[in-house]
Amino acid sequence: MAATSARAGIEAAITKCSNMKITRLSLGKFAVFGREPDRVQACVKSCRFLHREGPVRLAHMIREMRTLPPFMLEQPLLNKVYGWYQASFRDLYTYPHLRATPSENELFQYSAGMTRVIETILSRHEPVVLTIAQAMQQLEQERKLAMSHNSVREFLDRFYMSRIGIRFLFNQHQALFAPPDSARRNKRWIGSIDPSCRVADVAVDAANAAKFICQESYGRAPEMKIVTPKTVGSEEITFTYIPSHLYLILFELLKNSYRAVATHHEGAMPAVRVVIVKGKEDLTIKVSDEGGGIPHRNLQDIFSYFYTTATPQSFDPNEDPATRAVPMAGFGYGLPLSRLYARYLGGDMNVISVDGYGTDAYLYLKTAAENAVEVLPTYNQDEIKYTDVFQEEESHQHWMAAQGGHGK
Repeated sequence: MAATSARAGIEAAITKCSNMKITRLSLGKFAVFGREPDRVQACVKSCRFLHREGPVRLAHMIREMRTLPPFMLEQPLLNKVYGWYQASFRDLYTYPHLRATPSENELFQYSAGMTRVIETILSRHEPVVLTIAQAMQQLEQERKLAMSHNSVREFLDRFYMSRIGIRFLFNQHQALFAPPDSARRNKRWIGSIDPSCRVADVAVDAANAAKFICQESYGRAPEMKIVTPKTVGSEEITFTYIPSHLYLILFELLKNSYRAVATHHEGAMPAVRVVIVKGKEDLTIKVSDEGGGIPHRNLQDIFSYFYTTATPQSFDPNEDPATRAVPMAGFGYGLPLSRLYARYLGGDMNVISVDGYGTDAYLYLKTAAENAVEVLPTYNQDEIKYTDVFQEEESHQHWMAAQGGHGK
């Protein structure tokens, strides 16, 4: 009886929180808060904010997962992810709030406990992307998604964008209030934010990693050339941004370009060019290669989670996704996820290709931190357009089962 009552209470809380508005913040607000001089009070304020905002964002994600048809949500790996989000909501929502006039010791205990809860949630959700990728691949192999690729993409775009947002909130807290000797701390940074992010340095780091993987996979790799035309401000192009996000995006673009060039050219390989331009509103990065390009008919598919130009990777159903090594390519998640990271703070990504010659990828980011505002979906039936297609897919699955698994 008590367990049933507790579950009912959590269900009511999920419904309540999913009806609340998500608080969307700018990178500028994150940075200003991170500079507050009283670190103890700042930590308490951060914990209180996450205590309110975390359950709201998690509830929106849980309710959106529930829009999936049963044949998807009951898929074992997707159901595991669904369980993780419910557990994390419960952990945050049921954590005791501070009383109106707490003592110093209560403040310390509250902040320390909330920080441990956040660390547990981050660890629990680390393998979400690979776990969902494995689930989708299994559903695809079972021919259960034949009618709904576009709807799956819409769902995953919304789900992963929400994941990017909540993980940044939690990671920012952990980085801001980590011990001084922690690997999370960087003296120049404000938590996970670099107020003077050197774009060329991040590009070089991403290129070195992409080059290493390309050499491991193909035995060779092209060089990279950085071009920085004269732009607004100093010659060294910097801006306020999240280096880990920028690295992830550039690594994916450069990895694709390196692989394309290495496989397209038998002899000498032309360099991959990275053009960096800082304007008054946009910081634009163009990654340009001569790797043979992509046929025009395939361009509309490159941001699909079911498209890859590399050899598709296979999963061992018994393998833990959290322990899987990252391959050169083959899952189809790199470009769509990279575009979501670009869009998270109001940026974007476009790709233009010339079949037989090469590809140019354009990354647009906001120059000013106050203009880089979180772009996050909310659980709202008016926003969700894909449920009708999923219902048609489910009806098709029932029909297939009635036919003994064979269409006629």
